[in-house]
Amino acid sequence: MLQLTKAYLRLNYGQIAADTVASGQLYKQSVFGMFLYKHMFLNKDMVKDTKTGLHLEKTFDLKKVLGVFVHRNAFAQPNSFQKIVNLIDNNTLNQKTLGKALYGITTAIRGWLSFIIMEKMPTADEIKEAQKRCWTNWIKLTPAEREKSPVTFKIADFDDFRISLNDLIYFKNLGKIKMAGDTPTNDELETAIINAGNNGYEKGKATFSNITSKSATMTGNDKDYIEEIELKFSKK
Repeated sequence: MLQLTKAYLRLNYGQIAADTVASGQLYKQSVFGMFLYKHMFLNKDMVKDTKTGLHLEKTFDLKKVLGVFVHRNAFAQPNSFQKIVNLIDNNTLNQKTLGKALYGITTAIRGWLSFIIMEKMPTADEIKEAQKRCWTNWIKLTPAEREKSPVTFKIADFDDFRISLNDLIYFKNLGKIKMAGDTPTNDELETAIINAGNNGYEKGKATFSNITSKSATMTGNDKDYIEEIELKFSKK
């Protein structure tokens, strides 16, 4: 899944590597108890109506995606029977049951159980572009905007896109930062957060409290970002 086949070819010589090349299968089918599957779509741009898109109805830009870990309880496809009828077969006189089934769209019901693995952290613009492709946000767009950002997934109606700061701010120790005074301003903190490598954070969507010369509490605006985290730093 993480292009482990190439790694195994480099690390395992002899018959193991030869068998891997011949069969095209992973040397190991699981890592730390998790099964791995190498998918042809990973790290590629699959464009619909082209040779790369095969039979796809939607375009998937996966050039920066190296792998995906999905918990088995993260997705669901609700289904039910609208009606069930019992009949007698005219030829055999055996009873048979006919049912009319209804199936829901496959939906991500626990988004926090899915992880996309990328070479670099996504930027704020890339995160917003991905959010546009959700059905809930897509139906709010104009026809012209829908054409540019086709819907590719759906989340449960009871869920939303508020991002946990614990997931967004990976580098909480900001190191030495610039501050004009003895304590940093909000703008100085936000600049330091992004400079530390947290590329997905968008300025103005969090508040700061308990600011000292060495730490501060960062709290989401509860619309875009939720929860709070503690930041560490020192004056440059």
